[in-house]
Amino acid sequence: MPRGFALDKTTLERRYFDLQRRFHPDRFAGKPAEERALALRHATALNEAYDHLKSPLRRAVYLLGLLDPAYKRDESVTEKDPALLIDALERREALDEANDPSAVDRLVAAAKADIEAVLVRLDHAFREMRLRDADRETARFKYISKFVEDARDRRRRLSQGSAT
Repeated sequence: MPRGFALDKTTLERRYFDLQRRFHPDRFAGKPAEERALALRHATALNEAYDHLKSPLRRAVYLLGLLDPAYKRDESVTEKDPALLIDALERREALDEANDPSAVDRLVAAAKADIEAVLVRLDHAFREMRLRDADRETARFKYISKFVEDARDRRRRLSQGSAT
């Protein structure tokens, strides 16, 4: 796969399944122990790589580490980004005030639209090797993704409460 943030999902899956067929441990069942162990290591590495590449968030973190070996996720980046802090507070407040599933659905839809914009900015940042911007967008992506998870949990609780 070419090194970069934007990936063609069809190509990724095709490459993964092709390599998985080639290195699957079952194909090496009758081979010497050394070959079986090597096939298992390849299959394990392949599965791990696929898991990283299919998740845009994990892919961004991995790519940052690959492009900058000294990179370590700066968890305090959120604290250094006042706009992200304000956005986080406003989203959480709106979620706390959402009293019905449709209100939560609107918040999720807005967050998903924001994620799509983040993905575009991440791709540009990586293409232009602006790793600080990529790090900041990765932090934003991580936050918004967590917000979507939390909002879905809230929606589930609200739906269950109205069903009783």
